[in-house]
Amino acid sequence: MIELRSNDSGAPEYRELALNVTFDHTDWEPQVDEEAGGEGWRAAVNFMKMRFAPALDTNLPKDGKDYLAYSPVEPKTAEEVDQLTNLTANFGAPLGTFIWNERTYQYVASNALPCFAAPGVR
Repeated sequence: MIELRSNDSGAPEYRELALNVTFDHTDWEPQVDEEAGGEGWRAAVNFMKMRFAPALDTNLPKDGKDYLAYSPVEPKTAEEVDQLTNLTANFGAPLGTFIWNERTYQYVASNALPCFAAPGVR
């Protein structure tokens, strides 16, 4: 799951989200590392250049966020099979495809996260 937004200067940014599952709740959590900083945001320069078909709207909302769920078109592992199954079950029919590292992925875009709370919301 990818979260997309425009930063204060209007440049696109993204961060990866993963489900955080505990005994009493489940929510989406940003994936943070040394390169991404404390909240996980990265410049989306290369991300926006991927070959999306149909094209991913590069005019991200000034206020608000968009979410992009994706999975490989041709799964190679059991985990990727699960991703493909979950994509259609939880996010609906794919809207299109994109190519990354010479593999084709299908994606669904939405302005809201399905199922569980967004980062920072409980």
